[in-house]
Amino acid sequence: MIVKSVKSRIALLSIFVLSFSACEMVLFDETIPNDPVSNFEILWSTMNERYAFFEIKNIDWDSVYQVYRPMVNNNMSNSQLFDVCFEMLSTLRDGHIYLRGDNDRRQYPFLASLDQNVFNKTALYASYLSNRSQSVDGMVYRDFEDVGYIFYESFTSNLTDRGLDEVFDKFKDKKGLIIDLRNNSGGNPDNAFKLAERLVPESREVIHSKVKIGPGRNDFSATEIFNVAPKPIGFNGPIVILTSSVTFSAANLFVAIMRNYENVTLYGRTSGGGGGIPAVYELPNGWTFSYSASLITMPNGYVIERGFAPDFLIQISTGLVLIGRDTILEFSVNNLRNRTN
Repeated sequence: MIVKSVKSRIALLSIFVLSFSACEMVLFDETIPNDPVSNFEILWSTMNERYAFFEIKNIDWDSVYQVYRPMVNNNMSNSQLFDVCFEMLSTLRDGHIYLRGDNDRRQYPFLASLDQNVFNKTALYASYLSNRSQSVDGMVYRDFEDVGYIFYESFTSNLTDRGLDEVFDKFKDKKGLIIDLRNNSGGNPDNAFKLAERLVPESREVIHSKVKIGPGRNDFSATEIFNVAPKPIGFNGPIVILTSSVTFSAANLFVAIMRNYENVTLYGRTSGGGGGIPAVYELPNGWTFSYSASLITMPNGYVIERGFAPDFLIQISTGLVLIGRDTILEFSVNNLRNRTN
């Protein structure tokens, strides 16, 4: 097993996976025929060798081949081939999968529209954040007197030490802290570690990762172990993380990291998964596709692709949605405020 330091972490894994795929694109064997059958075969075989979740999702990829291979012939149009290829990829039910080519790009629709009983951004800003919050590095934050609150909508917003110092210097003595990820569909996984460093009370091993490297269902690289350690300016009290089905990819990774600590509670709905670092591959015809290339687990072996069920399954009371009330947020504030430990 390989243990990664705090700063090398997932960013290096991402670089490894993407660079590996990029090299394949540069060094692609130009003698391979560029016809529909060849492109289909390369797509299927690449996924067969590199996709990480066949066993986790109980998918028989050989049976998928038997269904879709008869639909492909060298007389079909590019549009017809694109439809078949994307339909085949969609059987994997993976939000990290897309197919791009010939002025078309399709991605598996992992983000269902959020139910208003789980999250309402308009109500959140109108009733709780407008004129009462500050923002830095994509984080919108305010205090509810003795409870701090951070709305972080996307892990694509880069977190800086200066911005994190600003937020956590203000919140370090609060009785509790809420991290709202209900509308966060991911981004840069390194931000998950940067945020976690401000919230953990002690250094711990938090996730394991391995990359799919061969056609056998258990052909993975050596396991890498990732740790997280606390930063000087942070918060070590009770933490509530608000999640939904949209809490995906890097946001789900953050939940996984924090799930290793006893002072963390999840409220809302089960998070959306997205627990594999994606890689990109190019076909002979110039089309590109992405796939989940790594298997990330908790130290106890739980696969984070499955998402995380909340400790408290809560929704916004239907009647109160109409008047801009967020009862998930209010319940979280009151619960932290009234804690005795």
